[in-house]
Parts: sequence; structure tokens; C-alpha cells
Amino acid sequence: WRDPAFLAIVLAGAALLTLALVTSHLKHARMRDYICSSNMKELMVAIGTYATDYDGHLPPAASWPSALSRETGAKFAPWLCPADTRRSRQSGGGLATSYTFNEACAGLGLGMQNASEVPLLWDGTALFGGRESIALRHAGDQGANVGYADGHEELMPRDWLERMPLAPGAPLPWTQAPALQTPPRKLLTPEIISA
Repeated sequence: WRDPAFLAIVLAGAALLTLALVTSHLKHARMRDYICSSNMKELMVAIGTYATDYDGHLPPAASWPSALSRETGAKFAPWLCPADTRRSRQSGGGLATSYTFNEACAGLGLGMQNASEVPLLWDGTALFGGRESIALRHAGDQGANVGYADGHEELMPRDWLERMPLAPGAPLPWTQAPALQTPPRKLLTPEIISA
């Protein structure tokens, strides 16, 4: 135990183990962020398909998962954010989900004013609701994925989420949402995942 070489080897091993654990945790967090983003994009496509089938109208807030289940053809994959660790998730028509539908937009048409700035869906804690239901699960628990009425999805920072407009045509208190202080998402390839 008193041999300096032995002590150096033990400390170097501990440092390498710590580095491996931290790297593994970061890879898993990036993977969860990527899967959630992918889920949100899939749900936004399903909302667009639903609107096409229903004369341009959005699904009802209280039953949006069951209304979209026909469009997605999936019972699990796009409905759950892998970063959502709650034991019981809200349910809509028997489908558990990790996302909240903007109740201010339920039943409206997709041809709304400022569609690229009106959130329809976000990482949330309720089946439908407003800002109070936002769940910060990404970017070090400082951001949430948001799907917009024009179909695009973005990871948005906490300060923007606290003042995001909910109703179509709502005045915008900014010209552009601030960017998160995290690197841009990269397409996860087998090389990145195994790195």
C-alpha cells in the first residue's frame, strides 16, 4: 500500500473509470435527446396527416393521442420521451404519453397566423395544457423539445419556454428565440454512438 507506483496505478485506474462513466452518461443523455426529438417529429407529421384528413383541423386536446394513433400506427414508440422518468404518465385514450398538447390550439385549423411560432406539442407533464405543464428534460434539464404548427421541432431553452406564445396570432415579445448554450445536435451515427 505504501508503494508510490502501486498508488499511482490505482489512482490512474480510478480516473479512467470515472472518465468512462461520465462519457457513458453523456452518450446516453445525447441518445435520449435524439430519440425524443425524433418522436416529436413523428408526432408532428401525424398531426399534419390528421389535419389533412379532417379539413385542416387539429385534434381535440383531451383525446389527441387516440386521435393520432391511427396516423402513427404505433402504440408506444413516439409517445414516450426516454428522458421522462415519471412512473405514471398521463393517458389519452389508453395511450400513455410524455408530451403535452397546447390546449389553446385544439380543434383550430393549421392555416393559423405565425404557424412557425405557435407551439402545438412539448415535453410535458399533462395530456393538454399551457406553460405550467412544461417538463425540462433536455440540455441538462434546461430545455424542452417543442413541435410547432408549421410542423418543425426545436429544442428550446427555459427562458424562452417561460414566455412562449400559446395562442395563434399572439404578440411575440422577441424577434428570435435565444439559442441554447449547447452544441448543435449531430446525426447519431454508429461512430458517434460507439465513441
